[in-house]
Amino acid sequence: MSCAPIRIAILAVLAAAVWGGPAARTAAWADEPEVFLNITKSEAEKMALALFPVTGTGVAAVLPGQIEQVLSDDLRRSSFFTVSPAASASETTPPSAQALQQLKTTGAKGAVWGRVTIEKDDVVLEGRLFDVASGRQMLVKRYLGKADYARYIAHRFADDIVSQLTGERGIAQSRIVYVSDQTGQKELWLMDYDGYHPQRITGNRSLSLSPHWTPDGKWITYLCYQYGNPDICGIDVVQNRRWKLITFPGLNLSPVWSPDGTSMALATNYHLDNLEVMLFDRSGKKIQQLTFGLGDNLSPSWSPTGRQLVFVSDRGGTPQLYIMDADGSNVRRLTYQGDYNTSPTWSPKGDWIAYTCRRNGWMRLCLISPDGGAGGILTADGTWNDESPTWSPNGRLLIFTSNRGGPYQLYLIEKDGTGLEPVTQGTDNRIMPSWSPR
Repeated sequence: MSCAPIRIAILAVLAAAVWGGPAARTAAWADEPEVFLNITKSEAEKMALALFPVTGTGVAAVLPGQIEQVLSDDLRRSSFFTVSPAASASETTPPSAQALQQLKTTGAKGAVWGRVTIEKDDVVLEGRLFDVASGRQMLVKRYLGKADYARYIAHRFADDIVSQLTGERGIAQSRIVYVSDQTGQKELWLMDYDGYHPQRITGNRSLSLSPHWTPDGKWITYLCYQYGNPDICGIDVVQNRRWKLITFPGLNLSPVWSPDGTSMALATNYHLDNLEVMLFDRSGKKIQQLTFGLGDNLSPSWSPTGRQLVFVSDRGGTPQLYIMDADGSNVRRLTYQGDYNTSPTWSPKGDWIAYTCRRNGWMRLCLISPDGGAGGILTADGTWNDESPTWSPNGRLLIFTSNRGGPYQLYLIEKDGTGLEPVTQGTDNRIMPSWSPR
């Protein structure tokens, strides 16, 4: 039979809908001191960008400033850059060679310039990126859209700057799905990565929990309870289609898709004594059982190669992280520090696994390398809970839920523990975030 800690937590999900979200405070525990995470300097170094004030002609007076702020925030949150104002006065035309030359003394490597105009009924953002050292124009592009979508226009420009300077796609156009109790029921909501444009996407009037994206960003799978059993349901966010995917009697939990999108791992106890990790195809048909009868096994997360999974098991007496190959072989324990480690999520780059860890009686975010050789606590100590981390598509940031400011809200942090900032604010609780692919 399984050990008590995980089974009790799961029952709490169905009774109070807090599994994977807000955890009750527990008694403090004694253990060896834990080293705080220290990302190497070379990895944390950022390129300095100068941002000229965005100007506008024939548009609402506030619009250029709004676009400028979105650009600045997007570039900063990409975790690749520091962003500083390029000039005290607005540049209504692209900066001259002399203006770029003056920026060299500030240490800026790149300069960003933008101008907003109106073309028929569309807002047009003309965006340019310059290499400060050579004065060369690296990017020239026009972005069109309705005034109500000005933020999206700025997101597109920011992502193009990131791509041009780093060779990686930006994250500013990504989205977050999460759980909110704003309506009095726990429903799924969808928002831009920066917290704007929230919209409710389920109206089940029952528990909707643990959402996860498919790798192509078209589906969201989640735990639904609208039919009286914890089933796995799906939402096609492109075609606005909804359906039941897995409806086995008993518990069906924590569905996550393989990187190639062909199979889904989840935990179920259908016809079993314990929760076990199983593989299913896109139609919900069972492919393979991966774990066998040693305590409860749940919360799987795929490596970016699809060759391994990390999961939670209490086979040793307390919830800890384990890694296995994708066929269920070569199982090994990953975490040894602390008596409660849950909610693992593998970085898109494969270098780190983020998870929820209990330290001094409160939940924190921790990181560990897949070989177990490095890691530590990511969020600072305090009388609050930090839980349910989800990685940005570029593997440099995490969003998580915390009650450090009152109700549970979503916060962003860089993987070296810097750059903490709130993403959402409100009187409702917002938990269990999942960050979309780009």
